[in-house]
Amino acid sequence: MEKGTQLKFAVLCLVPFIMVLGNSMLIPVLPSIKSALDITQLEVGLLITAFSVPAGLVIPFAGILSDHIGRKVIITPALIVYGLGGLIAGTAALLLSEPYYVILIGRIIQGIGAGGTYQLAMALTGDIFKSRERVKALGFLEASNGLGKVVSPLLGAAVGLISWYAPFFVYGVLSIPIAFAVWFAVFSSFWLLFASVVILGIGVGSVLPPVNTFITSSVSTKRRGVVTCLYGTVRFFGVAVGPPLYSYIEDLGKAIPLAFSSGIVILTLILAIIFITDKFMEDKKEFGNC
Repeated sequence: MEKGTQLKFAVLCLVPFIMVLGNSMLIPVLPSIKSALDITQLEVGLLITAFSVPAGLVIPFAGILSDHIGRKVIITPALIVYGLGGLIAGTAALLLSEPYYVILIGRIIQGIGAGGTYQLAMALTGDIFKSRERVKALGFLEASNGLGKVVSPLLGAAVGLISWYAPFFVYGVLSIPIAFAVWFAVFSSFWLLFASVVILGIGVGSVLPPVNTFITSSVSTKRRGVVTCLYGTVRFFGVAVGPPLYSYIEDLGKAIPLAFSSGIVILTLILAIIFITDKFMEDKKEFGNC
């Protein structure tokens, strides 16, 4: 197996792993969900059904479509939809007083995304590998699926210690970076890469001004100098650590640094949603005035 092919296959093995988390990771926190939302056992069961039924319905149509426009073109958006469904469910649980039906919608969206993942990864593996290598590759793909079945309950229980809705965010943190990894590792296009870099630059430029404003506005004038300087220190450490870190992980493949960065961005977004609230700002102002 060639080095370039190994990278493609390693990325494809992540697809069945993330797909199998869809239901299995929620099982350990279902009792907590039932208690927190004060819902019936039937409504708890619908959270599983809402994922499985759309996935089962979408799979054959995703297969037909992939035969005409390509496997990768379906897998990547499907993974993003899968992750967005989880983020919708998690955000609803975090922000809404009665989030059950929005969580249910998020689970349906997740199921739709899941329908275009694992089976198409198998088909794509069949496209890439021939004869005996194909049998071996499909075996590894199934092993990745089995590993997901083993890990998902443990991961769900561990993340559930943070909060009953935390597992929903994990779907986005994992699947969206994997989607970009699939796109860039298995599908190469100079202009697509160029456009992505331009969008990345626009995103960085759009984030920095509000972050700077937030940092300087979240404390009183007595502590603003210390907080602002600490913020600057963290940025300098990032500049110092970033080049050697990314040089190291770049040896693993060009898609890995992009997926790693995407994961950090999504994790930061989730932490911002959870911790930067109106109450947080009020507490900061009270602390700053002390």
